[in-house]
Amino acid sequence: MLDKIKSFIKEDPSWAAFLGSVFAVGFSLPLARLLLVVSLVLSAFPKMTKRGPFRRNLPTTGWLAYLLVALVITAIMAATNTDPLIVPDKGLGKITKLLWYIAIPLTIVQVNSTERFKLVLKVFVCGCLITAFSVTFFNPLLALLQINWPRNAAAPANETQRVIVEWAGRFGITESIREWVYSGYRAPDYMASMLKLGTMQDSQRLMVALPAALCLCIDAKGTRLPRRKRIFGIIALVLIFCGLMLTFKRGPIMCAIFVCGAIVLRYMGVKGLVALVLCCIVFAAHPAVRLRFSQLPEEFSPKKGGRALMWTQIVPAVHEEHPYGIGFRALTNEKMRQHGKNVERRQNHVHSTPLQSFVDFGWLGVAVYLFWMGAAIAAAIKSLLATRVKGASQRAVRYVPFAMLAALILYGLIEYNLADAEIVILYSLAMGMSTFRGGGQEASETPA
Repeated sequence: MLDKIKSFIKEDPSWAAFLGSVFAVGFSLPLARLLLVVSLVLSAFPKMTKRGPFRRNLPTTGWLAYLLVALVITAIMAATNTDPLIVPDKGLGKITKLLWYIAIPLTIVQVNSTERFKLVLKVFVCGCLITAFSVTFFNPLLALLQINWPRNAAAPANETQRVIVEWAGRFGITESIREWVYSGYRAPDYMASMLKLGTMQDSQRLMVALPAALCLCIDAKGTRLPRRKRIFGIIALVLIFCGLMLTFKRGPIMCAIFVCGAIVLRYMGVKGLVALVLCCIVFAAHPAVRLRFSQLPEEFSPKKGGRALMWTQIVPAVHEEHPYGIGFRALTNEKMRQHGKNVERRQNHVHSTPLQSFVDFGWLGVAVYLFWMGAAIAAAIKSLLATRVKGASQRAVRYVPFAMLAALILYGLIEYNLADAEIVILYSLAMGMSTFRGGGQEASETPA
């Protein structure tokens, strides 16, 4: 096995590094970024890669346009700002987050065959399995640790706390655990701890991994794959579904169920859709799931300080003060509370990507954002039409890039996820793979 891995890396190191990045994005951002840079550097040397030429494409054009608008407006605001409640100078330093969309053209040139296309999906699902396993099996144990950690490590209140502190001391991690328990806030009970441990980053990873795992399972059913591989695919699908549900994030769950429901209806009919609904009903029995969805109406009440307050009061007020935008990541909680006193503490964005673009860059930002997302969707639809086979069974995996992109964009309507470090590579992967044609790039796309 080790010899095969060495041979694989030696054959095309840039492709091996790219696959490593795709695998790591499922559970570790630093590792994914490191391998992405390695792949990008190696791709610059023709003798060390088997990629095609970099080409002009609409998703990359949309990204460059958005980056240019963000850079210009933020730089102008940083130089001329007189509002003490916004921080465009700090936002200018964070604009490097948008540079990681360089993964879009890298994905396009690396995924240049049907075999590579399928392998990327399999590797991505395997990487997300680590997160799914952690959420499903480790989070319940970590929640127990959080609620049993004493408020004063020097004076445990019971035997359980004494044992926990003793073992933490043996490994020298007492202070690290204390900081972790109190990070942000201390959960008052077990359910609150489970909700705290379910992160938005993990939820979005599993949100886009679910349609990939589903489509791989659907295609495996119609092929002659060994039985153990088909069983592994089913286990992976179930585990990712469970992990997504146990993050307790309403938006990613609803977006994933929507796109997967469309795929299930396409390939399994009404019976498959009913089975998916029944699975969701089973998870609705979990008290934390019921709690999170019972709180959904609060988001539509301006008095509760949720999304309705941000969208109907804060966004118009900030835009009226700064019609040309305040700059990238320049919004502060203090500025939001100036126009909405009930807004969530520590919040510094308006929970919507297009509305955040409106606040950051004015109407120009909205226009460029719509062009970028529209270009990516158009590329995905064009790919689906190009890979359609007349009179033959359509492979389900061809829908994966569109499904991933649709889930991310839909969720972006109710959460700002365009510059979230962990999600940038997911966007890039979806946009890059959405241009894949199955039979090479189109002739109309000329080499850069």
